[in-house]
Amino acid sequence: MELFTFLKVKYSLYLQKITDQLLFQCRCSPSISCGAQPKVDTSTTTPTTTTTTPTTTPTTSTTTPTTTTTTTTTTTTPTTTTTTTPTTTVPPSLCQTPSFRILNGAAVNDDCFFAGISNITILVTSTNTRRVSCNAVLTTTTIDGVLKKTFLTATICKNVIISSQASNLSVEISIGNQNYPIINPIFNLTDGPNGVAYITINDRYINLLSSLGTCQTTACAYNNVTMSGKVDFNDCKIVSWGASDAATYSQKGLFETALEYSPLGCTAIPNLYGANTTMCFKTTSGKNLICSGDSGAPVYCKAPSNGEWILMGVAALQTGCNATPEVKVIPYPR
Repeated sequence: MELFTFLKVKYSLYLQKITDQLLFQCRCSPSISCGAQPKVDTSTTTPTTTTTTPTTTPTTSTTTPTTTTTTTTTTTTPTTTTTTTPTTTVPPSLCQTPSFRILNGAAVNDDCFFAGISNITILVTSTNTRRVSCNAVLTTTTIDGVLKKTFLTATICKNVIISSQASNLSVEISIGNQNYPIINPIFNLTDGPNGVAYITINDRYINLLSSLGTCQTTACAYNNVTMSGKVDFNDCKIVSWGASDAATYSQKGLFETALEYSPLGCTAIPNLYGANTTMCFKTTSGKNLICSGDSGAPVYCKAPSNGEWILMGVAALQTGCNATPEVKVIPYPR
């Protein structure tokens, strides 16, 4: 008990001592509040200014001088030798539409060289065969004042057609790859001047002539006004589907024979069916020429300037076979 009282007294003295020390510090140090309200600090505070000096790195500008380099290029042009090819001028056609069996003649492998070449065939029904009776040529001519397409032939051929039809025989005309029956109202038969005849197609059927194959067209006929001096009368041909064998009178296709104009006229042929107004041609070989079925065969002469075969006329009726190298030609009617 006494010890407890003793310790209590000692502790009180200790607390008193600590309190006194705190009060002393409170009076000496203005920063300590001593348990009162906080004291407002009225002192002027000089702010610390930190000046940052920027570090400047000097930039060195390097100017690269522009160097202009001039390169001289020497171009060597090779010497070119130009060969001038002469220009070939194709002479103009003598016509508005360009054109391109005879005994002892040559077979015609391509009838395209002879524009308008046609044949008149009689159909023999009893033997179911065809026999060429005449020739014709498709061209243009003036009939009754009208220029029109027509098949030009000899008058004797027109008479053969009429007599055959009177005997109930069918007659056809063939050109290119086409065969046409010679009947009304498709065709009309009329006489022309000086022994020629026309097989004229009716205007309603004119389109039948629009497709004659790959090459056939109307023949270009001679015109003395525009063609004088431009056609070689010594370079001519007769083209026919008639008989090519004088012994058998057989017909083997289209044949041609070279002719030349004979200014002295024909001496061995009588004047039949307009033959008195004909021109005379003869074979260049001197061999005999005409035989059965050659009437109406077209005769062409060549234009040297461009190689065109110009229609001169058609063969007139001539009697006999293998009798003469001459042929009378009825001129194209003007």
